[in-house]
Amino acid sequence: EAAIPTDVPQSEFAEQLHAKLKKALASYDQTRNVTVVFIILSDFNVTTIAEDVNLKKLQAAMNAIVKSIHKYQGCLRQINCDDKSLTALLVWGLPGFAHEKDEALFAVPAAMDIRSRLSKILRSNFSIGVTSGSVFAGIVGNTNRADGTVLGVSVNNAARIMCLDMCRGSVLVDSTVFEIASSIFEFDEDIEEVYLKGAGHRKIYRPIKKRAEKNIENTHKRNVWGRDRELAAIGEVISAWKTHNKQRLVITGPSGAGKTMLMNYCLQSLSHDPTTIFWVSFCYKPFARGFLEGNRFQSANEPFSSRIY
Repeated sequence: EAAIPTDVPQSEFAEQLHAKLKKALASYDQTRNVTVVFIILSDFNVTTIAEDVNLKKLQAAMNAIVKSIHKYQGCLRQINCDDKSLTALLVWGLPGFAHEKDEALFAVPAAMDIRSRLSKILRSNFSIGVTSGSVFAGIVGNTNRADGTVLGVSVNNAARIMCLDMCRGSVLVDSTVFEIASSIFEFDEDIEEVYLKGAGHRKIYRPIKKRAEKNIENTHKRNVWGRDRELAAIGEVISAWKTHNKQRLVITGPSGAGKTMLMNYCLQSLSHDPTTIFWVSFCYKPFARGFLEGNRFQSANEPFSSRIY
């Protein structure tokens, strides 16, 4: 889409910018599978944060957190300071920043890297909770003020885990993260179940150290959330393939929309069928829009890209 000309009057520029933002944000709301990292920095609150010594410590702590986020390709959702403490919410798997591998494989190393960095600055006066699951990722607010957010049980549980006394100075994860990240990290599995408000008794784990390097290229997302229509259509195509009915499957959408996740679903669905030959092609060219007319699931966002089967 063409950019707004720089010579338009200020009033028109504001109107055009508002229209473009409204159009872009209209398709932003969605359900996504993400990994949440919630951090509490107990040294700081609204009363103490303005003290010179604390400002310097906070600056060092935030530099450490941002460096780890950048290194492991996550997003800083928010920083909040109240009368109790300062918290930071980090998310892996948001639109435009999603990975083909499970997000926990990036979030757990990031959390451990943050723990190592913060321990040198704040000693043990911090806690980190990590969870994975389905959340609402979208825009809340009104036309005058709106904000991007993530809402869901996983976010709540990460906050509750970080508030546990046993989490002080360390990282604790839920069972979903443990199942995924145990391929690359060793964990303390002997922690007793804890009670999380609104979630009941849950098993939690503490990552200890990274395992020896191993190939995780074939680690795929095990669950697909918020794609019932797409999964049903894919199921119909797979059924047709198994009855030797020729069909073509094309999955299109912007970067981070979940195309590879659906591709992995297809691979897993056909992995136990010895008679199937599965061919995959990747296309990022605009001409594909007019060339391919198979089963198409496309977002209104750009740029266009596709997975062809």
